[in-house]
Amino acid sequence: MKEPDTRLPCLPGADRAAPAAMDYPPTTPPLPAEYYRRHAERIRQLASEATTAAVKDHLRAVALQYEQLAERVDNSMQPTDP
Repeated sequence: MKEPDTRLPCLPGADRAAPAAMDYPPTTPPLPAEYYRRHAERIRQLASEATTAAVKDHLRAVALQYEQLAERVDNSMQPTDP
């Protein structure tokens, strides 16, 4: 008796290879820098309200990561010299 095919069905016309967009994630964040700065400020506010040193340190590190993302966006928006 033949075993049933347990593989997922492939949609008609769909290529089985991974799309090229999945091979290389975008190098710059897709959101505006102000978005990341607002979140960094909110995280810093939470850090100021935290009662344990470990939580404060973690939240400050997260806020720094948001600021770095904002800087990446700013740097990607600057015109390049010819």
